[in-house]
Amino acid sequence: MKLISNTYTYLNRFVAREVNYHRIKPTNMLLYLTNRCTSQCRSCTMWERKVTAREMTLAEWKRFIDMMAGRNIINVEMFGGDALMRKDVLFPITEYIKKKGIPQVDLTTNCNLMDEETADAVVDSGIDIVYVSLDGVGELHDNVRGVAGSFERTRKGIENLLKARMNNKKPAITLNCTISSLNIRGFDRVLAFGEEIGVDKVSFEYVGQFPMSSVAGSSIHGITPEPYYVSQDNPIYLSYEQAKYLKFKIRMMRDTARNMSVRFNASNIDCLTVENMARGVFPNRKCYICRYLVIVDPYGNILPCPFFNTYVLGNVRNNHFDDIWQNERHKMFVRYSGENRLDMCRYCILGVERNPTFWQAVKKQYLEYTGKGYDEQ
Repeated sequence: MKLISNTYTYLNRFVAREVNYHRIKPTNMLLYLTNRCTSQCRSCTMWERKVTAREMTLAEWKRFIDMMAGRNIINVEMFGGDALMRKDVLFPITEYIKKKGIPQVDLTTNCNLMDEETADAVVDSGIDIVYVSLDGVGELHDNVRGVAGSFERTRKGIENLLKARMNNKKPAITLNCTISSLNIRGFDRVLAFGEEIGVDKVSFEYVGQFPMSSVAGSSIHGITPEPYYVSQDNPIYLSYEQAKYLKFKIRMMRDTARNMSVRFNASNIDCLTVENMARGVFPNRKCYICRYLVIVDPYGNILPCPFFNTYVLGNVRNNHFDDIWQNERHKMFVRYSGENRLDMCRYCILGVERNPTFWQAVKKQYLEYTGKGYDEQ
């Protein structure tokens, strides 16, 4: 019955999304409070980005939220960099968002700055889900994050958060582990760690990187994107043998998780083939993100895609959202995307994680509840 109920909910949700795809109606928001970060990840270059302007103040963020009130936005995700580097904005703007009637606010963080006071503020502000990025246990996590002591700070941060919420169910705490060649040997220990420390869920996802050739082939009228997941001299995709090993480990971990209290999810890996992972090319058919997700960078720029930080639709410091959404620049991006003229889209991991088509989403739901995957390829 639970599978039937959840499938029915998914069907309703994605039927609505198909309708909104054609209407280009915003339903979700991704707010980059800062590009600054306390990690120096080997899989990401965001922490290397230069500060190009003054970051938005709390008053400016509130003005933007006022623009979005009453539009039936269903979810806001606070992102970075490390959003906890903007505590002056994060907590009061979360409370403000809730007061404006937007039902869900999530936070993605490495938890390095989650001291006791911050954990209390997370709970008090009403954040619904905290996604904690964790690449391994102990030195493996530190190695991927590029900063010594990262794991211990993350572990302590999770403990502070668990203590702050006490017996409450909110915020839910999910460990997100992104698997690459950097942590393929040892990533599985994250599941046992999640069970031991007492989080609600552990999710495993695959890494994404854009080859430089695909970046160069994705310009729009001379504007070339600068994604923060870029393939450097040593790409971190899995080899064919490593991808087969990953399929094997996920199958074993799923069996182990049946006797655990923590929820286990690997549907974003289950729906990929070994070929997908080894080549870094994903089964993306069309992009919903540029049509439903309102992305705001730290400086107030509205972006059509988190990886096209140079293609600015407009700035909410200077213009109203109504004058930006579906303007000519936005329509041009949607057209380029719909005509498959952006080579980067073939390598976009968000197409699997946040942007599945209707049938891909149903397939992921099925795989999650049946425990099946594409192990044969």
